[in-house]
Amino acid sequence: MPPVLVDVLDGRLLMELQRNSRIGVAELCDTVGLTPATCHRRLKRLRESGLIVGEVALVDPRHTARPLTVIIELKLDQRSGGERLAFERRLAEQPELSMAWAVSGDTDFVAIGQFRDIEHYRDFMLRQLIADDLVQRHKSTLALERLRFDLSLEFAIER
Repeated sequence: MPPVLVDVLDGRLLMELQRNSRIGVAELCDTVGLTPATCHRRLKRLRESGLIVGEVALVDPRHTARPLTVIIELKLDQRSGGERLAFERRLAEQPELSMAWAVSGDTDFVAIGQFRDIEHYRDFMLRQLIADDLVQRHKSTLALERLRFDLSLEFAIER
């Protein structure tokens, strides 16, 4: 899929919102150099177009009910596409997984899981993933310390 082209002002709006989604509209307008009415119109268009899919607060998992972060890799047995799609849907519905991707290479899926403790992680793996006949191989890595956490993305700017 080609990148969505945005103009310079939309690009500046998006970058500012990625830095701080709590920024007030007045401050955002001043920072980007837009009137409030124009800023509101552009934000509405960016949300309706699907370019902005949500605005969330990023929290430190160490202070939550699920402080243990685990990176999970899964390799599936090669079966029919229907079984794979059903597995993908089940994976996407797991509340313990905050992120999941279908990937290329030796692994079919990579997911980031958040767990209360090692027992919660073990139970999840045994009941939800390893028990599935499609899972041929799995590998998990426990995160010891978060060194970088930045979800900001660049945009293709119209020239």
